Amino acid sequence: MLFTKTSHLLSSYMKRGKPKISKQNLYVELQKQSQKGYTLASFELMNVFLMGSERFSPSPLKSLILHNFE
Repeated sequence: MLFTKTSHLLSSYMKRGKPKISKQNLYVELQKQSQKGYTLASFELMNVFLMGSERFSPSPLKSLILHNFE
């Protein structure tokens, strides 16, 4: 459930024309979405996937997520 919500959030974020997502922007976006069921746990999950990178594109992140959920 958490994974689904997080991936949906990233998808909607990308569709709004933001091809790169910084940790800070993702955190702010998650805060805005908290009333819809997103939690800071989602941010912590994404933070693990970011592995210290300040910016990421959706394709490498998707590959990493799929690899970790197999």
